[in-house]
Amino acid sequence: MGFNKRKMEDRRRQEAEREAAARRATEWQILEDAEQLVTAWNERQAKRMPMLFSPTIGAAITAGYWFLRARCPACRTTGDVDLRALDWHRSAAVTALTPALSCRSCRPNAPFAELVCLSKGSLAEEYFIRACMASHASRDNIRRDSSETCAYLAARNKSWLLPGRRSRGR
Repeated sequence: MGFNKRKMEDRRRQEAEREAAARRATEWQILEDAEQLVTAWNERQAKRMPMLFSPTIGAAITAGYWFLRARCPACRTTGDVDLRALDWHRSAAVTALTPALSCRSCRPNAPFAELVCLSKGSLAEEYFIRACMASHASRDNIRRDSSETCAYLAARNKSWLLPGRRSRGR
């Protein structure tokens, strides 16, 4: 038999469909692995254990941990950076950001920043949630729009409302 264009196209299409199915089957595994990696790294950071591994920027973003929290060892200022907004390669380790996160108020001889954790929300959101929760507890009549905003942020960041989940800098 000779060259059959239709058969070749069918084979290519079937092969592409198999590859797409295999990719779809592994997407949940990638998300699960990224979540486990970031969780393990956060636990090691919280216990101040030696850093044996570091998640990549891409793994942190994939797992939904968009903010890298860092602290200046000199002045104890804590801040965070949105990993989605950085112009760094996604396969770079989050520890590669350490020199770039040095404290601006301690310059010109600022020490390297200490990486605290990867977080799903920023410090500003956490502060706003805590302020909303405190105002809800102390007042009965609150404007409707602020309570809706607070409810939205609280639902988005449920893990922060658990006791004992504070950053080490506070």
